[in-house]
Amino acid sequence: MQRLLHFGWMFFPIGHDRTVSGWPWVTIAIITACTLVQIYSEFAEFPEAELRSLAYEAQFAESEEEFAEVEQQAMELLEKIPAYRWGYHTDKGMSINAILSAFVHAGWLHLIGNMVFLWLAGSLLEDRWGRWRYLVFYGAGAFAATMCFKTFYDGGPTILVGASGAVSACLGGFLVHFHKAQIRLWYWFMFRFTGTFMISASVALPLWFADQLLWAYLQTEGVITGVAHTAHIGGFLFGVGIAIFGASLMSSSDEDEEAVLDLPAPDPMECIEERYQRCVAAIDEQDSTALRQNASRVVLDLHQQDDHQRILELYRLVAEHSDAPPFTDLAFAKIAEAADRSDSAVLYVKVASQLIAQHAGSRVIPPILWRVVEFQKKGGREDLALKTLHQLANSYSDDSYGARARDVLAART
Repeated sequence: MQRLLHFGWMFFPIGHDRTVSGWPWVTIAIITACTLVQIYSEFAEFPEAELRSLAYEAQFAESEEEFAEVEQQAMELLEKIPAYRWGYHTDKGMSINAILSAFVHAGWLHLIGNMVFLWLAGSLLEDRWGRWRYLVFYGAGAFAATMCFKTFYDGGPTILVGASGAVSACLGGFLVHFHKAQIRLWYWFMFRFTGTFMISASVALPLWFADQLLWAYLQTEGVITGVAHTAHIGGFLFGVGIAIFGASLMSSSDEDEEAVLDLPAPDPMECIEERYQRCVAAIDEQDSTALRQNASRVVLDLHQQDDHQRILELYRLVAEHSDAPPFTDLAFAKIAEAADRSDSAVLYVKVASQLIAQHAGSRVIPPILWRVVEFQKKGGREDLALKTLHQLANSYSDDSYGARARDVLAART
């Protein structure tokens, strides 16, 4: 993945404020496969000496048969190199290597950069769409990006490797479905200044795409970068298109307000009730996968209907059968809000504890912890309130609520 590195400054994503409801096993499998291929590549040394020797022999071949034999030996050597064997050759037309090339990288930095982007964007798409749809999307994104590169590439024969085209497709899907997400960027400026800041995906990703367009144009003017910017552009546009026009084929597990297309539902209450009963059936059948896929969505839907009583009803039903209810951080926040509106301080604190245990670092936690402090003070538990203030100040120091906690603690000394 192209890093935003220009003239002494760089931005690189290291996190965001969204979490997934379960382990993204497909994304983990892709990262593992790419890593294993890279390890294998390290041991598959380039047979430079042997190839030079064969090239010398080919120059003095006395017959076509002898030349063909030397050429065959050279091809056998090249086939041992992952980049040659699985990379996409621009002079060979369509092939399975248009997808396999996404698992080969030109070095560890190339691999790590791509896999960080994939982990941040792909895991959320897998959680939203489901594993098989996401896997098909990833492969199709790799193919589309490769074909885009081939279409606009006008140089001599070359070999394309890297997952950046497929990852760019994930970034396109991420922009459509999670454009309100806050991305944490690490910056490096003028070789000495570093730090982090938060920026909306609706700003960061269009800027990244504009950067790819700029460098793709500069490449047409003769600037050599060694990066397949047109593959990034093709993959990104493919991801955006699939996320928008394929919305009816993709199952959703996040807030409806995140979707670009506001497709009207014929009977929303009936859909909510159907999903609610699906959760109840999953609890009875001890189907943790189905429960994880539906429970958070039901909470979010009920929140939109201001049905806080049924939110708490579902929460209690799930909590009775699990010490770690499979809710997303956002769903936990809505459950806490329902408990607050029901004047149930004990339940609020319990939900907050489960949220922190399962989604430590989530950006929804600081305001909830602040409310916990208020409940603890109201209940006369100053000792617990002080402990929570320290937790808020230390664990969420870059949040406004963390700053307020520090101010309160400073005033007590």
